Amino acid sequence: MRISVSAGTQGVSLPHMVIRGPLESIFETASRLSVDGVDLFLSEVAEADASELSRLSEAHSVDIVLISPLADLIEASITMTSPDHALADDYMCRAPRHLELAAAVGAIVPIGFTRGRRTHNDVPVPDYDTRLMEALVRYDALAQEFGIQLAIEPINRYEIDSVNTVQDAVRLVRDCDLKNTGILADLFHMNIEEVSIVEALRSAADLLTHVHISDSNRRAPGAGHLNLLPVVRTLKRADYDGFLGIEAILGDASEDAIRASVGYVRALGDVVHVKST
Repeated sequence: MRISVSAGTQGVSLPHMVIRGPLESIFETASRLSVDGVDLFLSEVAEADASELSRLSEAHSVDIVLISPLADLIEASITMTSPDHALADDYMCRAPRHLELAAAVGAIVPIGFTRGRRTHNDVPVPDYDTRLMEALVRYDALAQEFGIQLAIEPINRYEIDSVNTVQDAVRLVRDCDLKNTGILADLFHMNIEEVSIVEALRSAADLLTHVHISDSNRRAPGAGHLNLLPVVRTLKRADYDGFLGIEAILGDASEDAIRASVGYVRALGDVVHVKST
């Protein structure tokens, strides 16, 4: 399986960025460590020029697997279900810029915290489910126009109060009849929410667009108590052909630590491959 790592430009404060820095540095580091791709988190979408991103990707032989506009939206308190209709409309006004950038480099756009919460400032958002479904249908239609894939990411209940499990996401995709929206499965969140990570992955196999891998404690794969071998085996048996994206708090942010994490995940894939032949 191909491996990507989370990468944040300057200004992205998320703790689970494996690589941080200016765009040129991100691609240079990923290439030097023989990483296949990057899951790119941008502090401002305006900072990224599509032609420059394409140049960097091609020059360093590193795919851009995912582009997240999270920081661009959350900094302005913009979500697709905001009770402030102006903010919800602003989400869709900004969406074409995000989707155009992703389309230019062939990247996935995730839907995580940007979907918004059922409660806003401790007040329930009226008709939240209806707002979310209507927004997803509009967003999915835009994604079709740009020819790109969206991915709903289930996130654990302690961080957001909607779409916590893989089955929650599956139901949304099915009920809304979304054509260009799949599922981003993150093992850290699944370890909290799912009865069985393996069974949850099996149930959503045809919708899996991307997989984020870390251990139970959000540390590097192998640094917690998750048994990751059955997970990788399940993905292989499901004919998952996407990336395994390492999104973890490495603690030691040195290149040696990154190289070790990538090597660990590659070894899991190699073991599965050998046992399957």
